[in-house]
This record gives sequence, structure tokens and C-alpha cells, in this order.
Amino acid sequence: MPQFPNFPMMMLPPLGRLGLALAILSPALFAQERDGSQAGVAFEVTQRFSEWNAEHGSNWHTYTDVQTGYVQFLFGGSTEAAFEPQQDKDYFTLALLALENTEDLHGIELSTLVEDRGMHLPLGLVGTTDKYTVRFLQHVNSVPVLDAAVNVLFTTDGQLLSVQTTAMPDIADMVTDAAVGADSAVRQALAAFDAETGLPGTVVDGPKKFVGQLVTGPKNREAVLVWQVDVMWKQLGAEPEGYSYWVDARNGGVLKSETIIHHCDVGGTANTLATPGIHPDQANNPEVAMPMNRARVTGSGGIGTTYTDQNGNWNFPGINGPINVTFEYYGDWCRVDNVAGGEYSLVQSQSGTGNATVLNSAAQALITAQANSFVVVSDQRDYIRGINPSDSTGDFRALANVNLSATCNAYFDGSSVNMYQAGGSCPNTSYSTVVAHEMGHWYNVLYGTGNGPDGMGEGNADVWALYMFNTPNLGMDFLGPGQGPLRNGNNNLQFCGDATPGCHGGSVHTEGQVWMGAAWKVYVQLENALGAAQADMVSDALFLGWMNSFNQTQIKSVIETQWLTLDDNNGNINDGTPNYTQIDNGFRQQGFPGFDLPLIDIISVTELPDQLSEVGPYTVDVNVVSLIGQTITGVDLHYNVNGGAFQTVAMSPSGTNMWSGGIPGQVSPAVVRYYVEATDSLNNTDTSPDGPAQTLKFVIGIETIYFSEDFENGEAGWTHNTFGNTSNSQDDWQFGTPGGLSGDPSSAASGSSCWGNDLAIGNYNGEYQANVHNYLRSPNIDLSSATGCILRYKRWLTVEEGIYDQARIKVNGTVVWSNPLNGNLIDTNWVEHEVDISAQADGNSNVVIEFSLQSDGGLEFGGWTLDDVEILALDPVGGNCTTIDYGVGKVSSIFSVPNMTALNDPSESANNFQFQIDNAVPNRLGLVFSSSAADSAPFLGGTVLLAAPFQREEAFQTDVLGSAIVNQPILAGSSGTTRFFQAWYRDPGHPDGTGAGLTSGVEVQFCD
Repeated sequence: MPQFPNFPMMMLPPLGRLGLALAILSPALFAQERDGSQAGVAFEVTQRFSEWNAEHGSNWHTYTDVQTGYVQFLFGGSTEAAFEPQQDKDYFTLALLALENTEDLHGIELSTLVEDRGMHLPLGLVGTTDKYTVRFLQHVNSVPVLDAAVNVLFTTDGQLLSVQTTAMPDIADMVTDAAVGADSAVRQALAAFDAETGLPGTVVDGPKKFVGQLVTGPKNREAVLVWQVDVMWKQLGAEPEGYSYWVDARNGGVLKSETIIHHCDVGGTANTLATPGIHPDQANNPEVAMPMNRARVTGSGGIGTTYTDQNGNWNFPGINGPINVTFEYYGDWCRVDNVAGGEYSLVQSQSGTGNATVLNSAAQALITAQANSFVVVSDQRDYIRGINPSDSTGDFRALANVNLSATCNAYFDGSSVNMYQAGGSCPNTSYSTVVAHEMGHWYNVLYGTGNGPDGMGEGNADVWALYMFNTPNLGMDFLGPGQGPLRNGNNNLQFCGDATPGCHGGSVHTEGQVWMGAAWKVYVQLENALGAAQADMVSDALFLGWMNSFNQTQIKSVIETQWLTLDDNNGNINDGTPNYTQIDNGFRQQGFPGFDLPLIDIISVTELPDQLSEVGPYTVDVNVVSLIGQTITGVDLHYNVNGGAFQTVAMSPSGTNMWSGGIPGQVSPAVVRYYVEATDSLNNTDTSPDGPAQTLKFVIGIETIYFSEDFENGEAGWTHNTFGNTSNSQDDWQFGTPGGLSGDPSSAASGSSCWGNDLAIGNYNGEYQANVHNYLRSPNIDLSSATGCILRYKRWLTVEEGIYDQARIKVNGTVVWSNPLNGNLIDTNWVEHEVDISAQADGNSNVVIEFSLQSDGGLEFGGWTLDDVEILALDPVGGNCTTIDYGVGKVSSIFSVPNMTALNDPSESANNFQFQIDNAVPNRLGLVFSSSAADSAPFLGGTVLLAAPFQREEAFQTDVLGSAIVNQPILAGSSGTTRFFQAWYRDPGHPDGTGAGLTSGVEVQFCD
């Protein structure tokens, strides 16, 4: 695979001018105009992702941006390439195709993207497969959007693996002309700095015009035109102050300030780092000679300048000497500035080759600090190139200011790393992991991870140091000899969830330990499995590949799936990756939720219909396959009856990958819930559905409807109002035909009318509002004679996850159902839903059903839409013998219409059931046939009322009146079953030439 360089930035032409077939996805996915509301976005994204999976397989997953409703990360599977890339620019073409084909998922318009770079990731060297990543930045009318990037990851043959974005959707038409001038913005920023710090600031960068992504709430982000102005104050011997300000280019207000000084933490446990190794410059860690990496060497007499190589070698060709040669801590990758005085240099007379020069031979502390920063900064650049030779991100001359007169700290300020002198209990902070950490902040900016306020910047800067020096200890002996590390990758600070960032006190250094701890534990897992050398290669390659492929600016659970996507070797992370176990275990040890693999595929579990028979078994079949080549050693069928404890039936092999088992017969009325559990030879297990929390269900008994309302005759006595306990007292329940906005349906489930939150009738927009709490209540319902009550209704519900917004059902004030705490509930069609309300409703003559909705301050959807509400109960099958006449017989040759009716109850115990046939042709032979289902189809000149296959029953002969009585035996075990019957007889004189006659039909439900 060739090494691909970084690409220069260029504006992208509209994809239509590329003249390429959009082969990655059907045009149907991006042909529709988007609904701009958050509810509409979520609804459309759900639909489009369903279509995407139908097109490209079910291995795909999404990670949603809660502030926009769009997909932030699409991953997990692979697509076929539109064409196989032959050169680096082909990946950009493929990326454009992928981004346009997924635009309805992520919402980023191609007209706002500019090429940033493409890079080959040599992951094949660490046991997976090489990949190629393409990055775009976002601009609107040539104005850059801050912290906005789109990354597209491919296999080297062009299969799409993921799309990840931190860009702003739907902003192509944004106005970017500033109403407030740059000079005014500077004055506002300086005034804000003075008010914030009480210090006279100096503008160190800006003003620059950007589009900023302003977070206005936990679930809202908007694009604003800003001037960014960086202001700083520095004074020797004092801590620097620096802030970056966003000044609103529309009205001059200061929208945001953020520190540009990223300090090393001085709190926490006392541990240390040094030179050599990871300890600081202290008595028990004497200096050793290290190569000067890419340092400037200047010869006297106009000979000029050369640079050492990575190993410190240098040469002036064709010069015999002697000459005076000057050596400095200044090189291709680092320039050291000694704040405590002049920069160290060494002048020596040299002649010939093989000269050995040692800088800082006296090991003076202030000079050692200069040497340490020079060595670490230079080596960190080589660390990057050593992992990926095509990655030139570190190829710049970094400024390292050392020996600042304050103590016990270090910081990155956006343009330099800064190290303090020894003093108090602290060593000189210019050493190993401290320098690498501060440079890590710099690389966070260059790669796009940033140094945000949730701890991601600090944690990731720690990872740079830990992975480079292969140690869990950050800042060893930072607070004094023998005090240990400042921070440790073996910490046990647990990830608190995507919805609860900053759960460890709010300090960015503390919060960052969640991520640095997970990254270190991944390395430890790899070391235990692969050995130290291979673990170094794998962890470094995944870390740097992640920095290149994803702009992950927050500590979120999605980080693990990003690492697994890079580690994957076949375009399907659902079947594991080469290092899945080690990566997953490392994240789980730090409290991340992990990524569960479907190691076993359970296919086509029998969905049993409702039963009228108490005689079992009720047979369940299932297809079970190991996805990792193991043997399925057993499959269990778990079931419970009427909410009792689960019972287990061992299923038996019944064919290739097939297993079968039976639930025993049950006394009606009964509600049976069940699921299956499979186990392989490694004791991996899987269930389907995700039991016991989710199950399949069937009932044994006869349904009796006690209440039914389809709302076609008006509001039917249902009432609605607000609870009055929130800041917004809006009652938005409406009755009528829904308007189809914000994810709502455009028609009722049946008929034309239904109830719902904001049906877009009148001036409404279909979306419930923020901070509302309102309800819809039924009239009083008499269920005094009912047992086993079930609420069955049809819903179209779109609501944010339950940790924010709550959709509830109550019966007489008791909550019987609510939307899930995690994951937005987005129905995309009418859903029939059943809820067991027997505990609240059985035998109760005054039952009220309540549907309610409570929202928080942001991200609203369409809410409830309700139709066809029923309350039903189950009755036992034993005492309910029924017969129902149906259909019409065939007109006979004597112009009569023959019919068949039932005599006596179809009772299994009585067994005296009969049929009576009338109006047939006299003195003719006939037969009764039966079937398990009814039909109505042309047959022998009439209508057959039975569905094939038919079963032959009893023979008969009509009398002189064309009538007959037919005894119908009832087989043992028939109780609770239903069959359909029809009589056929001879009619040779019929003009249609068929010679056949047919009676009407009888539906029979047998009982005990």
C-alpha cells in the first residue's frame, strides 16, 4: 500500500458535477426534503436508518447527537465500494459519495465541506487490516466553523466503515456578514478579560471571524457568527491568565469564554516522573547521555548550519577543520527558550570525524531542564512518525519555555509548552511525562480532539504521555521525591454515563482520569494477551489511528466503538475484532458499558398465536447458529404463566441448526410469556428476545371486550388538562385528524379521528412544548365483572428518552407503563400496544385510564397520538361452546339454497354434537368436510368455505325433503379448539355440469 500524504485544503464542487454514479445507496434515502424541527429530524433519521439497514445489512449502528437529533457516528458494518480506489484522491471521491448518500442521517451539506486531509492507517501491521481515513472541515461562505469536522473511514479497497461528524447540520444558507466590526470585537474581549481577571490583557490571536457552535442547553446547539479573540496576560513569577472570547458578530455581546491555559494539575496523589525514565531531575535519578534529535549545529567561518539525525549524528561534508562548532537546544522539532536567562549553547573546536560532544556535561539543573524539553518534544514527534510514517502532524518546531520562575506547575497556552523551576516540594517540571502531557494538549488541538471542559483534553493529554513512555504514572514525584505519580492510569474513577458527564467533582484533571484510565487498562489487557512489545504496537496504532480518524471531543461511551471500528478486520464489528476482548475489558474495567457482541445468532423463534386449547404442548421451534464457529451445546425454553416464576424446558435438536421444545398445556385463562436461551461450547449465552425483560407472549382463553372506543363519534367523554406543576401550563391535547408534522402520523389508525399531543390542528406545529405536564383521561369504565384486564390501544408515540421526558400510562393514579429511561422512543407507524392492568382494574366498577406527557427544557418531539382504545379480559375456554353459521350455499338444481346448522353444544364430555342439513336435493349422498380455517373461494360452481387442506368427516344421505342429520364425533383434546365445517353432496342434474352441491358453513368452537 503506498504512503499517502496529507492533502491541501480545497473547496469541494457540488457532487452532481462529479459525474459519478451514486452507487453506495439508493437515491430514495436522500431525495426527500428534511423537516427542520428536532422531532422531525429524529423521526426522519429513524426512518432513513431503517432503510439504510435494509440496504446494507443489520450490522450497522448509530450514535446520535442529542443536541441536533442527527446521527453523529454511523458504524459497525461495511458497504460495497462504488469503485475500487487506485490513488489517494479516489478516497475523497468515495467519501463525497458516502456523505451525500448518508446526508439525511447526519444532516451535513456537502457545500459546506472543504478537504482537510487523507491518511493511510497501517493497522495491518498490528494484526487487523489497513484502513484509509478522509477528513473534511466545515466552512460557510469561506468562514470556518469551529470544532467542525467530518471523518469517513474506509477499507483500502473502498468499503465504507464509518462516518463521524462534529460539524453543524443544515447551515449552508447561514448569513455570514458581520454587523459588528473587528475593532469593536477586540474592545469587547479586552473589557471582558479585565472584568474576569482584573488584569490588563493583550490580544495574542485574532480577531478572527468564525461560525461557532454555541451550546445553549444540554440538548440544543446553534450556529452563531462570532469574532474569536484570544487575550492573555503574562508576568515572570506569576501564573499566566488567558481566555478565548466569542463576541457575537450580530450584536457585540460576549457569548462565551474559555481558558487557553492548560495547566498541569497540582492536586491528587503525590507521585513523580524523571529523566532518564519517568522520574524528574533529582538526586536519586542522575542524568544520562541521550541523543540530540534533529538539533541545529552551526560551523564557524561561514561554513553554515546542519542538523543532527535522530541518533545525534551530524556532518559537514568536505571540511577538514579544525572549526568551531556551536550546539544548541534548537532543532527541527523543538526550540527551547530558557526564561531564567540565556539559552544554553556549547562551542567546541572540531576536526575530522568521530568527535564525541556532550552538552550539559556538568549536569546543571537549569540546563538539564532545557535538555529534557528538547529531548521529549523531539522524541514525541518521532513517536508519531514511528507509528505511522505518513503522519506529518508532528512535523513542526514547537516552542518550549522552560525554567519559569514559579513552581509546581506547567501549562500549554496554544502556542507553547511552559515548564517551571524547582522550588518548595516540587522538582523542575521539565521532564518526561509532564512535557509529553503538555505537548499532548498541543496535539489534541492539531488532531481535532481539543481541550474541552469535560476532562477529555486533560485525559487525552495524559494518554499521550502514558502511551509514549509506556507507564501508568503521569508526573512521577511531581510533589516531591518518593511521592509517587500525580495521576495514575490504574485509577478506579468510573465512567458515569453519557448523560451524566462531570460526575467526579468537576475538575478537568479528575474527570480526565476516566478516559486515561480506560486507555491504560486497554494497554494492560493487550499486554497480558500479547506481550509488552506487541501490546505497544497495537495500542499505539489504535490510539494514533483514532486521533486521525475521529474528532472525539468528549468522554463518551462511543469511544470504544470507534476503537473497535479501527480494530475490525472484516467490516462487521458484531462478530468481534482481533483485539475485541482486550479493548472491551479495558473499557468495562473503567465503568464504560462495553460493546456486547452477538456471539450466537438466534433466528426465527416461533411466535405462538393465542390459543383456545388447554391441551399442550405449545411447540416452539428456533434456528440457532454460532457466529464464532463454536458448537451450540444447548437451547432452553423459558416460560412463565400469569406473571409467575419462569420455568425451563430443555429443547431438543430437530434438524440442521434447529431446536424444538414444548410449553406444557395450561388451564385457561392464562397469559404465557416465553423466550429462548442458547449456550455454546465456550459457555457464551444469548437470548431471544432479550429475556426475561423482553418476551414473546400468547394467551389461552377467550377474549371478551369490556370497553372499546375508536373516536369516530366525537371525543367520547375523554377529558384533558395540565397538571399545573411546571413552568409551561400548556394543555396541547387535540382531537381530530393529525397533521403529519414533527414525526406525527398524517391519519388516524382507523377512521378519521384520534387524540394526541399537538396534532398540528390550527396554529400548532405537531411538536409538544418544553416544560409541560398534561394529561388525557378516559371516562369512568365499569370493569366490575372482568378479570385479567388488558389495555390494548394503538399509538404513534415519539418522545425523548425517559431521563428527560416522560410519557406515562396510569390506571386510577398508578403508573402501569412509561417510556424507557435510555433511548428516544420513535414510532414510525401505528403500533398496537398491550398493557396488563389487571392489578388496578379487575373487579373495579370505576376505572379511569390516563395518558400523560411531561417534558423538560429542551428537545421536543411529537408526543402521544392515540386511537382504538380497548379493555379486554380473558375468559376460560371450557365453558364457552359456540357455533356460528357463515357463508351461503350453492343454489341447487331445484333452485333451493342448502344450508347447514349445528344441533346441541360441541361439548367434548357430552359428545352428542350433530349437524342438520336442509334445502338440499332429496335422496342424495353427501360428505361433511372440515378445516382449521375458513375461506371463500370459487369451487365447483359455488363457494368453498374451507381453507385447504380439508379433512373428511361423516357421510350422509338426504331424505325426501332434502334434509339430513349428521352425527359429528368430537375427538379427545378438542376442547378449546376451533374448526370450520361444510357439506358437499351429489347434484347430477345441476345445469353447470359439475354434478355437485355445497351447503353453507358452520364455525365450531369445542369445549369440555
